[in-house]
Amino acid sequence: MKMLSFIKKYLPEFIKKKILYFKLSCFDNLVKVYLYHKVTNSHNELIKKIKYKNKIRVVFLVIHKSVWKVDSVFRRMLQDPYFDPVILVCPDTKHNENGRESIKGVEEVFHYFKNLGYPVISSFNKKVKSWVKLEELNIDVVFFTNPHNLTQSEYYSSAYKKYLSCYVPYYFMATNHDGEISQLLNSEMKQLMWRIYWPHQYIYNESKRFSLNKGRNGLVTGYPAVEVFFDDRDLDGGSWKKQEILKKKIIYSPHHSIENDNKSLSTFLSMGDLMVDIAKENKCQVQWVFKPHPFLKEKLYSHPEWGKRRADNYFEFWECQSYTQLEEGEYEQLFMESDAIIHDCSSFIVEYAFTKKPALYLFKDDHVKELLNDFGQRFFCIQRLARTKADVKEFVSQIIEGCWELDEDEYRFFESYLIEYYSNKLPSEKIVENIKSSLRHYHE
Repeated sequence: MKMLSFIKKYLPEFIKKKILYFKLSCFDNLVKVYLYHKVTNSHNELIKKIKYKNKIRVVFLVIHKSVWKVDSVFRRMLQDPYFDPVILVCPDTKHNENGRESIKGVEEVFHYFKNLGYPVISSFNKKVKSWVKLEELNIDVVFFTNPHNLTQSEYYSSAYKKYLSCYVPYYFMATNHDGEISQLLNSEMKQLMWRIYWPHQYIYNESKRFSLNKGRNGLVTGYPAVEVFFDDRDLDGGSWKKQEILKKKIIYSPHHSIENDNKSLSTFLSMGDLMVDIAKENKCQVQWVFKPHPFLKEKLYSHPEWGKRRADNYFEFWECQSYTQLEEGEYEQLFMESDAIIHDCSSFIVEYAFTKKPALYLFKDDHVKELLNDFGQRFFCIQRLARTKADVKEFVSQIIEGCWELDEDEYRFFESYLIEYYSNKLPSEKIVENIKSSLRHYHE
């Protein structure tokens, strides 16, 4: 005991912290292992109960319309008589702590999907003024669209511990900006998913490396959100404002990570106002779409140099000019009908590559390259880089003049990725087939 007291008293503080962290990590992992085995057994019992059902009820939990990346999966289930899919719109309680704002957000997303003609349920029951319980919906399978704890536990931890739960990442996972990759892939939520459908082999290999379940619940399918780029539909420019004369169409898409830390991708604080100036300077030749990350506005509200009034005025500029527009929902058709993009977003490094159109990446500093994983590095070479307003202006001039040419050599890795994951079967087809076969052909 004397020796223990001596160590506690004289051991350096940083070593004490490391020991504490190690103890907490060990305890956390033990809890995850226990939950994993408990929930895996529960999954097996659930499958036994539903494997002979003629119709499977699948509830998609949606918080933000802008991260709805499983549209092709949902539509494929609508067309399959084996599935009964429905969307449940859940409140964002992390960014909208005010109850009224949460309900307002739910109503907005609800009407978005209602207008698409999709079967959709609001999690807020206006008649009784209370939140819907999942047990009221006769659920067989739950689909998560966001891995973070942004909503009520009823639609998050309680759900993935109780039901057969599936997840498709809401971004392409080409960077590690969302946190330490070993922790992200080993989160409780991801450990307890019944199925995770990964967009590429690299991130699946990482999940096998870092997760306690060694990636046993994962399958590489490709990314269902990009299937729209394989449609043969005729594009009429309908997602863009009509202009009196034909103009080039450029998207400006800033990331939300405006925090001053080594995980930040965003250049918005230094480039946001400059982009307004560039839009004004080129309004006769270019029309613009402002496509911000859904968390950007809330972060600007609390930023000491911005605040609500300045942020609202900024968004209003993009929404109200004859040559600009604000888009906060789906963006795939915008991509297909555009001429170029200017951005600093993680997922768009890969997603916009499917258009084979010019992309300018607003480069914050060299640490951004350190955030790219091996998969992201292969796509990053397709991007042009901009560090200054002059770089952006030069890019815009090239788009106006039409002097950008595709470098086929830069797209070789992209083409091999297409062949591997999108040539024979599309990701949504693989996902639906996997769920169906896993339920129908389950063996004890």
